[in-house]
Amino acid sequence: MRNAPSDLLQSADRTLALVAAVRDSGDEGLRVTEAAQLIGVTPSTAFRYLRVAEHRGFVVKNEKRRYLPGPALWARVVTGGGPLKLFRLRLLPHMEQLCADVNETVNLLVRVDIATRFLCSVECRQAVRVGDRQGMIYPAHQTSGGKALLADLNDAELRALYRIGDGDVAGPGGSSAPPRDSSRNLSSAYGLAPTQFTRLIQEVREVRFKGYAVNRGTTEQGLCAVGMKVVLPDIEVVGAISIAAPSFRMPESRIPEMAHVLRESIARASSPDRRLSLRDSLPGEGRIDGRK
Repeated sequence: MRNAPSDLLQSADRTLALVAAVRDSGDEGLRVTEAAQLIGVTPSTAFRYLRVAEHRGFVVKNEKRRYLPGPALWARVVTGGGPLKLFRLRLLPHMEQLCADVNETVNLLVRVDIATRFLCSVECRQAVRVGDRQGMIYPAHQTSGGKALLADLNDAELRALYRIGDGDVAGPGGSSAPPRDSSRNLSSAYGLAPTQFTRLIQEVREVRFKGYAVNRGTTEQGLCAVGMKVVLPDIEVVGAISIAAPSFRMPESRIPEMAHVLRESIARASSPDRRLSLRDSLPGEGRIDGRK
């Protein structure tokens, strides 16, 4: 039996203990009171720990208010090794420039089945801003970048991906689905009923027409994001870049402007003839936030 390091923060230790307990609870999951009893804390304390774990995707809460293993425990690992690393490194200077231009947080993400995983973020310096999302996993149908990537599939491919018609509940499709013992968790967390899938199809068709997707408060209340697909000509990785801001700074009237700047940034990044360097633009040039 291994003893916990003496300098380990108690709250971190208890949070990890809760994650392990939820992992081992299987399809039944745990209620807050059950989790509290397992680690010897009050329900309010256990709830705080579970909120942290939920925020990072280690647990999810179902409609019965029970906590189940989250996608950070069972989602398929993003593979790609060198290409994925090069993809991120090549796009990072463009993301930094875009962040400086719009003075909002910029994210890079990829789709994994019916989920999206954030590869990296560039935070703006505003006091009120969207925080770093690196490593987080969200349903693809909720994030702006995820919807932009779903729009790359035709309707038949989307039905196959979400298994619409297979038990009337959408879940992960294809050989990359998680193991059998966690497939219910994925469907519970990210699955769509047929009526929800119909709305997704309508939204995806609009994304195909406009060329960009919008997330207005679906992943987090008070957040708005605009996302587009990004492909580099010599790297076999498909991802998306999004601009995320507090909704009060990104009203409906500003979304087309943000989409235009995002489209130009992605066009520069994707151009085989021009690679943005950190010296390509002088500070303050091309800003749309009014700063000099």
